[in-house]
Amino acid sequence: MYFSRFNNLLRYIFALAQQDFEDIRFGDELKWEDYKPSAPFGRMPFLEVDGERFGQNGSIARYLANAFDLAGATDLEKLKADGVVDCIQKDIFNKFLSYFFEKVDEKKAIIRKEVIETTLEFYKKIEEQISGENTFLKSGLSWADVVIYNFHTDIYADRFDAIDLTPTPKLELIIKNVAQNEHIQNWIAKRPSTSN
Repeated sequence: MYFSRFNNLLRYIFALAQQDFEDIRFGDELKWEDYKPSAPFGRMPFLEVDGERFGQNGSIARYLANAFDLAGATDLEKLKADGVVDCIQKDIFNKFLSYFFEKVDEKKAIIRKEVIETTLEFYKKIEEQISGENTFLKSGLSWADVVIYNFHTDIYADRFDAIDLTPTPKLELIIKNVAQNEHIQNWIAKRPSTSN
């Protein structure tokens, strides 16, 4: 398994499913430049299965969720999970990226405010769709929960002040539920300390 910097989603899915994987990280000894020509689309992350490489974070995550029975119990649950994943990975994260890549301080301050507002707005919309007690889907823990946790803890909270989750108590329970999952905790405790 080859990962891009700041990308823990795929690792969390493997951990939650209790599946072993080879976590290859680039650095001083292993150079990305050596892998890039053979990487699908010339990008990370990519998954190698039986000698064949597959690219794109969302596609890999969706594949793993289905392979490990974390996609939803029914076709409609899978559709619901895919919807919240797309909301986070596209609608919210794209606004976040515009902040991350902005170089002009004045514009960055405006975009920062928009990111916070957009995140809270979408969190409230996600809250309305939660059907489980402490999971997004009624059937139990899924990759949708992992995506919510990953965005909130690894991406948003790492770069912004803590967001007040009082208006979204069910979403807060999902984040706590994933954080307290023993397989996620075990992975976090043993994961290497690197930037990718």
